Parts: sequence; C-alpha cells; structure tokens
Amino acid sequence: MESSLPAARPSASPAPTLEDVAAAAGVSRATVSRVINGIPSVKAAAAAAVAKAVEELGYHPNTAARLLAGGRTGSVALILTEPDLSSIGGRSSHCRCGAS
Repeated sequence: MESSLPAARPSASPAPTLEDVAAAAGVSRATVSRVINGIPSVKAAAAAAVAKAVEELGYHPNTAARLLAGGRTGSVALILTEPDLSSIGGRSSHCRCGAS
C-alpha cells in the first residue's frame, strides 16, 4: 500500500519550508509567499492549492526569519558596564583600595 504523503524531510530540519509547500501545491515559491502574505493577485485555484498544502504539511511561518527578512526584529539591546568610580574618588569594586 503506497502512501500519498510527501517524502519525509531530513531530521535536521523537521519543519516544512516554503519550498515544501510550493512543491506540494504545484506552484512557485513566490506564489506561496503571496498567498501567505495575503496578496489578492493570486488566482483562486492556486490559493486553494497552497492553503491545502499548508494544512497538510502543517506549515507555520518562521517568526524569527520573517522579522529578520523585514529588517526589523522589534528588539532593543541594552549594554551595561560597571562604572570605574576610582577616577572620581569613589571605590571601584575591582580595587581593594586601603584594604590590608
């Protein structure tokens, strides 16, 4: 008995990709991208094929990849250093000033 499911992906990357969805739907990667992003210029038959492939494969867009591709991560980096207070007469935690 043959299975109608697509071939298994390598274990290193178990999540289906945009390319997997395109192959299963019989459309281009660009068409899959347009459907996922809600661009209305895709023909109804192609959109339906993509929707079916997304459902069957369990495709979910990679949030980190989408943010990086858009050039915005929505993250803020904060770098703190311990101040050297010895230059203004204070004691630095790295200095054992006056300790014996």
